[in-house]
Amino acid sequence: MSKLIKTFTNADLDRAAKAVDEDRAYGEEARLIKACFNLYSQNTSREIVAMKIGLIDVTNSTNISRYKSKISVPELVDTLLAIKDLDARIAAGDISLVQEIAVATKNKYDINLFSFASKFCCYHNIFIYCGDAFSIYDTVLHDYIPMYAPGGKKAA
Repeated sequence: MSKLIKTFTNADLDRAAKAVDEDRAYGEEARLIKACFNLYSQNTSREIVAMKIGLIDVTNSTNISRYKSKISVPELVDTLLAIKDLDARIAAGDISLVQEIAVATKNKYDINLFSFASKFCCYHNIFIYCGDAFSIYDTVLHDYIPMYAPGGKKAA
């Protein structure tokens, strides 16, 4: 017996997007992130990058503060600012950037910030450049994506 892959119609996706947009927390937070990122679109100073890190951390529960014994916000800021052509690469949709950020923090601080890196790149690409190159990777995606792939298992 073959397992069916779940599929979505455009109407399903439109309904989901509308529900998120109208949600008190998610919709308002997305609008706030967009406004802040558009006011300070380029990652040109430590203060701007620190503000974005804090905003992403609070609105997306990336738990960066959980790693405070391993990495500080200034250290994460410096890691991001050390990446050559950061803004141009986000604008161009260079998806290798997410892995580069994650590897840099893993190698230097022994923490996995892949989820944070995906959000940092995704929000910039969507809200500043109207792109669609990056995808947010988080626990929900990790737990549920197998349901939509052949041979995948349902989340527990």
